[in-house]
Amino acid sequence: MEETRKDRIQLLVRRICLIITDILLVNGCVFLSLLMRFEISISAIPEEYLLKYQKNMIPFRMYHSLWQYASIAELYKIVEACIVTEFAHICVTAYMGWMLPRSCYFTSGVFLIVAMSASRFMYRMIRTVLQNYRHTA
Repeated sequence: MEETRKDRIQLLVRRICLIITDILLVNGCVFLSLLMRFEISISAIPEEYLLKYQKNMIPFRMYHSLWQYASIAELYKIVEACIVTEFAHICVTAYMGWMLPRSCYFTSGVFLIVAMSASRFMYRMIRTVLQNYRHTA
């Protein structure tokens, strides 16, 4: 079956949505790890770390794919990509002198794995539900 212009546009929109989701999740997981490190109180986070976090918020995309069938193999890919991303995060912040507390890197990595897995599997679930709805309507 030949790909139409509409199909290409839909694919582009999905990819843009995933890129935005990745950026939000990566940055959100780092902030959540900082929040947890300082007893879930934004006011308890030293200003030094908040400034480093703001400098560290680079809009990058961690992992990118559109899945028709989400499986354990893709979950392994997510875990690998999250570990590489967290390692890169540590290297960049160390090189730039923007280090956060060490525990934040571990918790951020765990949150990232959970968040990325959930976002990708939710995409699959929503797609399946919509396809079932279209077939019954």
